[in-house]
Amino acid sequence: MKNNQKTLSLTLGATFVLMALLVTYTASLMYTSSHSYIDELGNDKAAAITADLENYLETAARNKDTDFIKANHGAFIKSFKELAGKILT
Repeated sequence: MKNNQKTLSLTLGATFVLMALLVTYTASLMYTSSHSYIDELGNDKAAAITADLENYLETAARNKDTDFIKANHGAFIKSFKELAGKILT
C-alpha cells in the first residue's frame, strides 16, 4: 500500500511539473509571436501614414506652390519618422 502511494505521488508530481513547464513554454511562444506581429503591424502602419502625408504635402505643394510647404516638407517628414520611431520602440 505504501509503495502504491509513493508511485501515485511521484506520477502526479511529475505530471504537474511537466504541465507547468508546457504551459509556461506555450505562453512564452504566444507572447513572442504576438509581440513580433505588433511590431510589424506598427511599422507597416507608420510607413503607410508617412506615405500618405508625403503624398498630401507633395499635392499641396504642386497645387498651391507655397514657400511654407516647400520649406517645411522635409522637416515635417523627418520629425514624423522620428516620432514614429520613438513610439514603436
